[in-house]
Amino acid sequence: MQITSKLAAGLFLVVLATAGAPRSYTSERHTSSPAQAHVAAPRQPLTYWSALSTTAIGITGDVELGQHEIVIDDVHRYRIQKVRQLVASEVEAAKDLTGERGLSQWLLYTVHIPDSTQLNNGNTMCGDQAATRLVMAYGSSAGAKTLSLIFLSGSKEPFRSGWRETTDSGVCGSFSYIRR
Repeated sequence: MQITSKLAAGLFLVVLATAGAPRSYTSERHTSSPAQAHVAAPRQPLTYWSALSTTAIGITGDVELGQHEIVIDDVHRYRIQKVRQLVASEVEAAKDLTGERGLSQWLLYTVHIPDSTQLNNGNTMCGDQAATRLVMAYGSSAGAKTLSLIFLSGSKEPFRSGWRETTDSGVCGSFSYIRR
């Protein structure tokens, strides 16, 4: 009987210690349908970004970013894969598109968001096309960290010579976020 009491007391202390332990935020509450690009375990820590621009508020809502995933509107989880850093001429074109002059670290990623995915207010990311690429840029402004995302469709390289003159530039939209 004494062993049982000690065991019970030990389990109680373990449970009590675990209950007060800080937890890392890994967004385990998110779900997605089989049609979406599921991100395989293990979960990674995500950084939460609040929608700032009207396009971000109306279409994506807040987003969370990890090294290999993006979570849109607290529900849709997608794998992202870094392709490369943008070159100077591409950065200038991206800055012209977004109006974001103070951002650095302009990176190109692959992503796959099906054209049928319904985001905030029934919107889709790229109309009747799948989003296939994502340009991401970080920076700081007025004491807050800022993030700019540009979603693109199609297979053409973004921001190459003459990209704006084509009828299919591939740009779906640009979105701004903030983190304090």
